[in-house]
Amino acid sequence: MSENVKDTTPTASVPAEVWVARKRNNVRLAWAFGGVAIFLFVMALWKLRPM
Repeated sequence: MSENVKDTTPTASVPAEVWVARKRNNVRLAWAFGGVAIFLFVMALWKLRPM
């Protein structure tokens, strides 16, 4: 493995609870962005609907 590749595993300097909280927040953020994307898609369909 190359030395230029960053290791993404949690290190001992950051507690496991912090990584769990970060993962949970990342999932929550993904759901929020997904909801916004679906909302914008539905609004675009609504705007372009045939009259």
